Amino acid sequence: MEANKEGYYLALRQTQTTLKEPEPAWHPWLLFFLKALKTQKDRLLSRLDAEQQALATLTPLARSISELLASQARVSVASIVAATGASRNTVKATLSRMLQAGLLVRHGSGRSVHYTKR
Repeated sequence: MEANKEGYYLALRQTQTTLKEPEPAWHPWLLFFLKALKTQKDRLLSRLDAEQQALATLTPLARSISELLASQARVSVASIVAATGASRNTVKATLSRMLQAGLLVRHGSGRSVHYTKR
């Protein structure tokens, strides 16, 4: 909606001017709204497709990290090591690759660093 304020307000005005008529013209606003929903749906599908493609190429450890993030809001290197039994260096390298692929977001630094899903 924010990207197309002019279209939104135009459609809204067109509908509002007919509200006192026996049969208000709802179609300008509804059409705008439905087009906006379709745009959002298309963006989401595109994002999901990109994520599915990235997930398909993940290593078993990266899949485990992704599964952890599905059940937890955030993870740390220590929590991943505890959950998977992988070495700390391997976890860090895998997290780095997942960050580069855009699958994760890093928060904080040093000992307090944690990761969330993008």
